[in-house]
Amino acid sequence: MVACSNEEYAYQDKRLNDAYKRLMSALPAAKQASLRAEERKWVTFKTKHCKPPAGSGTLAIVESSQCAVDETAKRARELEGRKPSR
Repeated sequence: MVACSNEEYAYQDKRLNDAYKRLMSALPAAKQASLRAEERKWVTFKTKHCKPPAGSGTLAIVESSQCAVDETAKRARELEGRKPSR
């Protein structure tokens, strides 16, 4: 299950990175800095939100993996839907 989740994560992560790069290339420098800061904040959120509890078992690892997929897909959709404003 985790292997399948890892494959889906790789796909969603590529979507996210492609959308991020597209936005960054279309924004002026000041707005690039803002998007970069927003993305760093989101990565911190995802890491904390999806981290399995210490000492948890296999199910928590599977759930954590799926959480990372879900959050990454959600963020990719959000960035894909944005129109760069100058």
